[in-house]
Amino acid sequence: MNRTRKERWEREQEIKRISEKRKRKKVRKTDAKEIRLEGENKREREREREREREREREREEKGKKK
Repeated sequence: MNRTRKERWEREQEIKRISEKRKRKKVRKTDAKEIRLEGENKREREREREREREREREREEKGKKK
């Protein structure tokens, strides 16, 4: 089946549109992963600070007992 120039152009445009849509979807997925990782890192730093505060309290209590 022979396609006219217009039909070929329309088909190319449709393919481009679909590929752009896929790229955007991949980017959104990647962004979501990065955001999730940042949140996990932030929580981990907070936990580490809390552990450090707990160690400080224990040191102070040991110092008072002596």
